[in-house]
Amino acid sequence: MMSVYGSADQSDSSQADDPQDKISKLEAENFNLWAAIGELQEALSAINKSMAELRDARQKRNDYPVPQWWPRTDDKKK
Repeated sequence: MMSVYGSADQSDSSQADDPQDKISKLEAENFNLWAAIGELQEALSAINKSMAELRDARQKRNDYPVPQWWPRTDDKKK
């Protein structure tokens, strides 16, 4: 089994020896990671907005106490 892994490592390293190729791959990966981070930020923002709207609606109904840590929609005004 060691020879199989060794041969795979050798063939991979010989193909990826070009520094420009490595840089291009890393730049593409970096771009993809930043795009994923942006999508996560948008999703978290939407979740926060939904939680704040739900908190405000529940507070208006006064059905049960709303946790203090729950974000409010008017928090951004402060």
